[in-house]
Amino acid sequence: MMLRFSIGMTCLLFTLVAVTSLVVPADRFLGTEDLLDLGWPSERLAKEQLERYGYLCIDLNAALRGEFAPGDIWVSVRPWTEPQDYQSRRAWDLAVACFQESDRRVVQDENLPGDRGYSVRFQGRGKVHFEIVRYRDHEMLIVRVSQAKIPGGREERALSGSEEAARAIEARMRAKLRSGKPQSW
Repeated sequence: MMLRFSIGMTCLLFTLVAVTSLVVPADRFLGTEDLLDLGWPSERLAKEQLERYGYLCIDLNAALRGEFAPGDIWVSVRPWTEPQDYQSRRAWDLAVACFQESDRRVVQDENLPGDRGYSVRFQGRGKVHFEIVRYRDHEMLIVRVSQAKIPGGREERALSGSEEAARAIEARMRAKLRSGKPQSW
């Protein structure tokens, strides 16, 4: 009984991963060439498809190097996301911004025609990050650029650099996602 269940779940998982790769194929996701086009060679680049909160998603983690590299990036595309998942994520970010005492976090709505979105500016002890979250047609795009170990007094400059990088990556990802689905993004 348990063996049949395990085999069935394994087959289901492989099917879901295959379907996700059809929904967001590799050429519609950020790659090494895209980072080089933006002027950031990557030290480490890892893409993975996984299940998060019951939904399949594609994540990319990259450590960028170079004098003007913005730091570490994390990009996540989540097809088949329900509006409640977007709203829960936004509510969580707002709650953390309201109740966090030691670090500075600002959440700002950034809705565009046809999609909902917001950004998070975080400034903490020696680290910063800027995050953009977009939701459109049951697909959520999250872009986060972070920097750690920033010398004192340079946090605001680092945060501005993280924001610039996140917006450039978001624009590139929106164009890539739009290329395969004319009705979306």
